[in-house]
Amino acid sequence: MSDTLTTIQDAIRDRLAAVPYFATAPAIPVLSESHGDLANEMAIQLDQLGIGAVVKTTSLQPSADLPDRALQMSLAISIGELVVLNRSATGSQKPAMSAALEAWNSLNGWTPLTNWTPVACRRITSSVIEGLLVYVLEADSTLLLS
Repeated sequence: MSDTLTTIQDAIRDRLAAVPYFATAPAIPVLSESHGDLANEMAIQLDQLGIGAVVKTTSLQPSADLPDRALQMSLAISIGELVVLNRSATGSQKPAMSAALEAWNSLNGWTPLTNWTPVACRRITSSVIEGLLVYVLEADSTLLLS
């Protein structure tokens, strides 16, 4: 099952990395759990560019509609921004809020892989954690079991 979760996270990461807002130089790095030490990788991206994104699975449970035949996965795309660095001449100058909206537009209704339902984006939240502005896009997709 962990390979399945890694595969879908990587598919979402790859889709976001190809979105012009993320891909156009300076590109916003998009990481997934397959990168290993996400905390250090994200810290490096924030120190270099002032912005970065991470795709994570937040829960996996039997689907309420098809409990024996499907698993619902909730995921979060977290976009962190050190505003002072990101909006400077050496940063991307791409606000995290705009990146979250671009991620929503790219993912909502998109079918990531065979046997998965289209991604359903639910909400975007924001917070400030120790000077880091973070926008989180929450979404769901369901794996249909054979």
